[in-house]
Amino acid sequence: IWRVSLSSVLIELVVYVLIAASGYLSFMGDTKQDFIRNYPTDDKLILLVRCVYAVPIVVGVPINLSPAAASLLALAQRAMADHDGRSNCSEDAWCSKSTLHAFIVTAVLFSCAVVAICSESIADAIGLIGSVFGTLICLWWPHRIYSAVLGKLHGHRLATTLRVVLMTGTIVGMLAFLGQLSEVRQG
Repeated sequence: IWRVSLSSVLIELVVYVLIAASGYLSFMGDTKQDFIRNYPTDDKLILLVRCVYAVPIVVGVPINLSPAAASLLALAQRAMADHDGRSNCSEDAWCSKSTLHAFIVTAVLFSCAVVAICSESIADAIGLIGSVFGTLICLWWPHRIYSAVLGKLHGHRLATTLRVVLMTGTIVGMLAFLGQLSEVRQG
């Protein structure tokens, strides 16, 4: 499965690099963030390209979001479990695993669609979302893990220093996000 996964990602990478290079070479410095917007909207060939371009997006987005949806499903199930960790839902209830999975996937896809539709410059939206999740994954979450588990294994001075560094990084990351967000809103 690793070989198939790696091969599919490499093929996808090659295709996207070729598309990106072709789009950039066509327009050079005037290239827009969404390269398809560089072409006229009334061109029938470009309409065909847009339709073909939609296929990997429609197929790729659910595949790429599957791990995130699985993580959200596990979090939702854990939040709804009793204090012994057992589920409070039967398989035919609204909170069953399959119903929650369908709801979460739909919510994630809907959220992505709303961001894509509402954003003129999708690269800015991706950057903003990436900066928030990057900060949370790389700084805030390790801070939480360190504080809950590993901090007890170190001396007070080292533990406090690491907590302060991680929390400071989290705050700086969130402030950078807010600065970037205000720039996007103004410009």
